[in-house]
Amino acid sequence: MCFDLLNQLELRVPSYRLFGTFYKTSESSLPIYISTILYFTTYTLIILSLLSFYSIIEEFKEQHFFSDKVIYCFKRMGWLLCISFSIKLIIMGSIKYQDDLFVKTFTMGVNNPFEMPIIILIFGLFFLSLSKAFQIAKIQKEENTELRQENELTI
Repeated sequence: MCFDLLNQLELRVPSYRLFGTFYKTSESSLPIYISTILYFTTYTLIILSLLSFYSIIEEFKEQHFFSDKVIYCFKRMGWLLCISFSIKLIIMGSIKYQDDLFVKTFTMGVNNPFEMPIIILIFGLFFLSLSKAFQIAKIQKEENTELRQENELTI
């Protein structure tokens, strides 16, 4: 389905604006293809972060709250979501076009600050900070275990 839509690109997107300059799609359609591939890449990154979240849930089911895998998955989720935000921000800032296939015209551009995928960045930064918090908690847990063992030896 996606490849069929890309084959008829000149009919769907007759022109586009790249860095403020208008181009006809029939003359040069490579930026549209690249932006479409990058846009699908951002969704792939989001799906990969959801798979990492599933791994965290599986670790939590086994009562491994502060394992290295949980910390790694939180960090991975954060970085994947931040990278997804960065790619979307670059796409939205560089190319604008109107899609004639849909009834509602779709313009990829920063016309309104609320159109930006800032929620993805917020979640990414949240998971990065959560990985750091779990890492600190793991260190504290290990230190408490060592202190408890030393106290048992002195008694």
